[in-house]
Amino acid sequence: MDLNNFGYSILASVIASTIIAIAAKFSLEQWKKIGISLSGVLAIVALVAPMVFMGITITEQVQKRIEISKAQDVLDKYLRGHYPDDLKEGFNLDVLEVKSRIFIAFMYPENQGYPNSHPWDKKEFTINIQRYLNDNGYAGRPLWSFQMKTYSSEELLQFTGG
Repeated sequence: MDLNNFGYSILASVIASTIIAIAAKFSLEQWKKIGISLSGVLAIVALVAPMVFMGITITEQVQKRIEISKAQDVLDKYLRGHYPDDLKEGFNLDVLEVKSRIFIAFMYPENQGYPNSHPWDKKEFTINIQRYLNDNGYAGRPLWSFQMKTYSSEELLQFTGG
């Protein structure tokens, strides 16, 4: 867990504890007035608990999306400056995940996909990308992947002989 995720976890915990404290205050003051039974309190808890967990999950997903977007912007800036012709042809890199190591996919134009060759699938290119990412705050060596070609159902039937 990095510092940003830690901060979002603390924020989610503060929000959850605030909701629970307000609910507890309301229930303690109002129990005698409105006569909430134990089943009523359990129903309220059953509604509030999933909302808290959904809030935490949504916060984590938004944070992941923000991290991926930032890393993608860093890569796009590098590629626009060094490989504009390949980008016009449709070759690109796509950030799939940012954790302890960044996960990047080689992307192909027009659904060509792997196993066709990719012009950037070279050791020199991957080392340059690693250096650039390291200089921009992404430590370690990236993990690499290839976009797979998407086959239609007719093409799959041809492959399987069906």
